Parts: sequence; structure tokens; C-alpha cells
Amino acid sequence: MCRNGVLCLRHVSFPSKKLFSYTGQMTQNKKIIAGFGIIIFLLAVMGSVAILSAVRITATFQRFYAHPFTVSSAAKDVSIHILAIQRDMKNIFLLDDREQLLAVIHRIKNHEKEISGDFQILLDRFLGDARDVQLLRDAFTEWGVVRQEIIVLAKAGRMEEAARIATTQSAEQADLLTKSAEKLVAFAVRKAGDFQEGARREERVLISMIVFLLTIILLVSLAIAIAVIQSLQKGQAELARHLYLVDQNVLVSSLDEEGYVQDISSALCRLLGLTKEEILNEQSNFFVGENNQELIGDIRRTLRTGKEWDGIFRRMDGEGNPLWFHSRIYPVFDKLYAVSGYNNIIENITDKKAIEELSLTDGLTGVHNRRYYEDTIGTVIKTARREKKYLTLAILDIDFFKNYNDNYGHPAGDQVLFQIANAFKKLLHRPTDHCMRVGGEEFCIVFTGADRKKSTEFLEEIRGEVEALKISHEYSDVHQYVTVSAGAVVGFGGDIPDKERLYRQADEALYKAKQERNKLVITGDTGEE
Repeated sequence: MCRNGVLCLRHVSFPSKKLFSYTGQMTQNKKIIAGFGIIIFLLAVMGSVAILSAVRITATFQRFYAHPFTVSSAAKDVSIHILAIQRDMKNIFLLDDREQLLAVIHRIKNHEKEISGDFQILLDRFLGDARDVQLLRDAFTEWGVVRQEIIVLAKAGRMEEAARIATTQSAEQADLLTKSAEKLVAFAVRKAGDFQEGARREERVLISMIVFLLTIILLVSLAIAIAVIQSLQKGQAELARHLYLVDQNVLVSSLDEEGYVQDISSALCRLLGLTKEEILNEQSNFFVGENNQELIGDIRRTLRTGKEWDGIFRRMDGEGNPLWFHSRIYPVFDKLYAVSGYNNIIENITDKKAIEELSLTDGLTGVHNRRYYEDTIGTVIKTARREKKYLTLAILDIDFFKNYNDNYGHPAGDQVLFQIANAFKKLLHRPTDHCMRVGGEEFCIVFTGADRKKSTEFLEEIRGEVEALKISHEYSDVHQYVTVSAGAVVGFGGDIPDKERLYRQADEALYKAKQERNKLVITGDTGEE
């Protein structure tokens, strides 16, 4: 907080990056990032576990299909084919027709081929003792000898013998084979149960791990959510506090492309003596004052080019006291880079200006000093050249002032300087008029907008105003009252010389005027007057 209750922003930058920072924000951000890292890690672990479990379950089902299921199916097929063969063997001796006999024999051969294929599956994939499968196969081979004997007897017409063997020896071997096959089926079923139970265990483990990981993720996510919400709430509170400080202390406004007020800070409202409701959607004139149309036009010309305007202006407060402001107006562009409005940031520099005035003001007379002249004359010349205006520089010297000091005393001389300076200020009241004390009894006057004739009339008025003060001067060789001699130069636009040459020409004109005293001499392009 600084002068006039206004925040001092270096180069009037807005908003300040530091303004919207708060303690602990970086630490909080690191915690949030770490929390999200943990969640990502846990998700990766859960995904890996799920993939691994899926692979293991798939392998279990593959084993279930490749071993127990296949073995069980093959053993059941063997049992079915054995029963079918046994049924056909019982029917052989009941057949009278040879063709029917041959058909049954062919059907038996087909069953034997199917059983041979099932035995191969059993030998390849049976997870139990392979000797059990081999014994079953050998028993089936031995049964094949009996079957062949029955077929031979049947073909020979010896049906009684065929029937006896089929119902005794062949039936016994068939029953034995069927029971052996059922044992293989039972073993395969038990193995399938083991695989299924293993798959269920893995499934339970997977579900437990996923539930555990999801619980951890949920808890971590909840903690992060709470931290983020608290961080956002804290950040919003900080932002609201800073925005309040800005609103209450910074002179800032938002304008549309025509200069109408769209938003404005409370600080600027107080300065203007208006409420927000009274000024919103009203023409701002960039807050330089309605009467300063020349400056308003200069601002608009600059802004239309898309360039920022940065400058200093003066306006009066409600009591008629002068206030000085540094204003910065920069355009706001839309997506197509067309100007859509302006942001106007103002700084009250009245106190700063007062300090500057003290350093640039002559302590005795109250007018500006030579330093002010050196600081401003270059800008005045450039402005007159750019705007193609007349510029007049005059140097005025009090006639026989040394004689006055020597005879009336220095305090009286100081009073003369003060009275003459007031006479100058009385006539120099435009913003573009400048009066400086540049030497002991020497003053410099600079003004614009007057050609040679008008400059002559105005400077003669000033010279006459000094004489009209009627300050007695008995030791003057030219008049009974204090008088001044003046030398001036008038230039126009681009023909105005640089500041050194301009001052030198005015000084040369003063030298000529002092040859006669109480006289004005003006030089310029048209010669001497």
C-alpha cells in the first residue's frame, strides 16, 4: 500500500503473478501429483494381477479341456463302443441271413476303429498311471480274439457254439472292459474337479486382490479428492481476497471498443465520485476528462493501431484540486485478433508529481526551473513537428536588474522576481504553455499554436504586463519602472530546429533586444522584427 491508498504496481503490470500465489501451493501440488502416481501404480498392479489371473484361469480351462474333459470323453466313448460291440456279438448267432451277418461284422469293425482312436487319446492325455490305459487296451485286444472266434463260428453256421461263447466268455470280458473304462472316466472326473477347484481358488484370490486394490484406490482417491477440494477452497479464498484488494485499491476498468465502461473497480469509482451503477455502460473518455478532447483523440488514434497507450494526464477532483495520473490502456483481441475492447489501468501519481514539481520548480518564483526546461523541450519540439504546429520559444531578461539589487537590496530583488513570475503565470494558463526561470533574472517561455504575428502580440502583452506592475526602478536607464527585454524564435512543424539551435536563436534575438532594452525581437524564417 502506498500514496493515496493506491497499490503501487511497477510499470502498472496487472495482474501480478505474485498477487495470486499462496504459501504451500507447490507442496500441495506435489502431494496431489504423488497421490495420482500412487493411484496409477495401484491400477497398474491391479491390471497386472487381473491379466496374470486371466492367463492362469485360461490355462486351467485349457488343461481341463486337454486332459480331464478329453480323457473322460474318450473313456466314455470306449465304454459305449464296447457295449455296442457286445450287443452286436449277442445278435450274430440269431441272424439267418448272411448279408445281415456281414453288415453286423462291418459295424463291429467300425466300433473297433473308433475304440483304437480313443485309446490313442487316452495314452497321450491321461494324467493318471498310463499302465491302466495299456491294460485296458491289452484286454480289449484279447477280447478281439474271442470276438473273432465268434464271428468265424457264426460264418460257419455253428450258431450254438457262437452263442455259448458270446454269452459267457465274451460277455465277461465286455463287462470287465466296461468297468475299467468307467474307472478311467471316474479318474478324469476327479481330476476335472481338482482343476475346477483350483480355478475357483484362483478366482477367489483374484477377486480378493481386486477388491483390496479397489479399496486402496478408493481410499487414496478419496484422500486426494479431499485434498484437492481443500486446496481449491483455499485457492479460491486467496483469490477472492486478492481480487478484493485489487478492487479496493487498484484503479482499473474494462472498456468496450467504443470506450464504454463494461467493468470498473471500486477504487476508481471512489476516485470519480460515482457508483458502479452510475458509470457502467457510460462513455469513459478514458477518464482523462470530457474537456481534454485533444488528448482523447490522441489516445483513440494510438489504440486504433492496436498499440498500447501509455501516458500521464491531469484532472480536477470534486473540490477543484489538480490530480495527476499515469494511465496505461492496452487493447484486448478476440480470436480473429480484432480489437474487442480495452483494459485501462490507472495509477494516482499526484504525490509523485508533487515531488517532481518540487525538484523541477524554482523555489523563489514558483515557476519551473531550468531542469524542467531541459527535460521537456525535446518532447515539446517533437510534438509540434508531428502535429505540424507553430512553436514559440522566448527568453526574457529583466533590464538593469543588477543595478536594482545593488541599490534596493537582494530581498527587494527577490520580490521583483516573484511579482514578474506571477505576471507571466497569469497569462500562461494553457496546458501547452510553459514558463521557466533559467537564470538569475532570466526567464524562458514556450508555447505552441501561435504564428509569428500572434506570438508577437502575445509576447508584447507579456512585456507590457511587466511594465504595468509599476515597480519603481530609479536606477534603470530606459524607464522609471522595472521592464524586460525579450528575444524569441518562431518555427513551424518540420522546420522547427533542434533544441540547441532553437535556444541559440532565441538568445541571439535577446541580445539584439538588450541593445535598446524594454524591447521584443523575434526571429524566424521570414527574418527579423
